[in-house]
Amino acid sequence: ELRDLSLARSRVHGNINVIISMPELVKADLSGTAVSGDLVALEYGCCTKLRELHLGDTQVRISPVARVQRGLLPALRSFNVSGSKLNVSVNNLLESLATTRMTSIFAAGCGLTGNVHFEGPSSKPLLSALQLLDVSANRLDAVLTSLANLRLDVSRNEIPLRVSPDFIKAVAKSGKELWMADTELANQEEIMANCSNELQLEQMWTARDSGGYSCHDLARRNLQVTPELFLPQLMCACVPGHFGAGANCSACPEDTFNDQMDQSECQACPQGGKAPAGSQTLSACKCPYGAPGTLENKTMCLCDRNE
Repeated sequence: ELRDLSLARSRVHGNINVIISMPELVKADLSGTAVSGDLVALEYGCCTKLRELHLGDTQVRISPVARVQRGLLPALRSFNVSGSKLNVSVNNLLESLATTRMTSIFAAGCGLTGNVHFEGPSSKPLLSALQLLDVSANRLDAVLTSLANLRLDVSRNEIPLRVSPDFIKAVAKSGKELWMADTELANQEEIMANCSNELQLEQMWTARDSGGYSCHDLARRNLQVTPELFLPQLMCACVPGHFGAGANCSACPEDTFNDQMDQSECQACPQGGKAPAGSQTLSACKCPYGAPGTLENKTMCLCDRNE
């Protein structure tokens, strides 16, 4: 009896329901094929030994369910549909799998929408087992709750994402994992007001290749963010030669300079002094005579003793 079906990136096509005729199947990899069909239409009691199902970049769909279908893929532990255009809400996806005891779900770039939250007694089997939920590169609106031991990946979300302050606090204080690199936080002011004390920052600045700013990373690695998209006012500052706030920085105009971090404006060169845009030091100012310097807390062109 067939136990391992590996046809990834082949020319195979047809309906996913064909696996009903393979009762001993333990692993099926049909990713990158033209396989189609509705996963929730699989018959009750089908595929009782199937533990891994890979359907990434296929034409398989998951229809919204009116009620949870008990007994669907009871042995399944790892499920991958990344790249398959499901175009349903993230909760439609989770509800269709609610009675399984899956530990890993990969659903990146599936056109998922809506809010991530975990609730309902019918979902208890899934919620008690799930350890990894990858819903990155989708179009989610919010993350409202999570699970104790879950790694939740919402990186590269296509629109700004709202995250519950209570969830951010829980992640900051515990081992929960939230990955949201390259995702813009929609409710920055709310998180600043409620969570800034819980978010510990690295002491070192990390320079960015462009934009004229540097940022602190978070000290705890279980919360992975892009600082300039997460909390730029808290985590980022303009570098010397630039002015502004957070990650909103501009180069100092001609004939001005800035020699410090996190300045809202640049200083003018001494009267008559010239400097290129983006100058970082007073010495960048070229005086019509003498050299730039400071006297009684004022910048000016100072003559040499011999002049």
